[in-house]
Amino acid sequence: MARKPVHPNLYGARLRALRHHRKLSLVQLAQRSSVDKSTISYLERGLRTGTVELVSKLCRGLGVTLADFYAGLEGWQGPVELQRAQARVASYVVAERGMSLQHLTTSVLGKPFLPALLDLAPGGSTLQEALRPGTMKFCYLFEGQLVVDLNDQKHGIGTGDSIFFDAALPHTITNPGSTTARAIVIVSPPAL
Repeated sequence: MARKPVHPNLYGARLRALRHHRKLSLVQLAQRSSVDKSTISYLERGLRTGTVELVSKLCRGLGVTLADFYAGLEGWQGPVELQRAQARVASYVVAERGMSLQHLTTSVLGKPFLPALLDLAPGGSTLQEALRPGTMKFCYLFEGQLVVDLNDQKHGIGTGDSIFFDAALPHTITNPGSTTARAIVIVSPPAL
């Protein structure tokens, strides 16, 4: 029988409860586990996924085993999760690059993909990234124009166009147009 996914709120709540039970601040757990305090905060709020390596570090810092950490967290009945616009809190703005990225869900852990809304000002661009092998990216452009520079090959897309590519390859997305470009970007599996 297949195991049900762990709901991100349960996962984050478990992490926070263990940290509080041990009377540790974010800074203290960060020092004990060698994990950045902002990463721990994102994990506790269900805004970031945790790799086995990352969770192992946190477990060592908390003094628990992986088995103990995950025990009883299989209870999420899913798969429906309604996300209200006002509940979204993960938004990243890189003003000097003319970029804004807003996660369209607050609970990325345990989901097969991460949807985000990308706004790029005229001349704006994303930072160059190359995600872990096996990660795919899909981009659908609602308005404006974009150029996806994928492994030094440029792919122009216009309103209504989409592109799907291997996100492990080095890539940037730029707006060569004179108006703001708005797109939905989906990363699978979620990678932050």
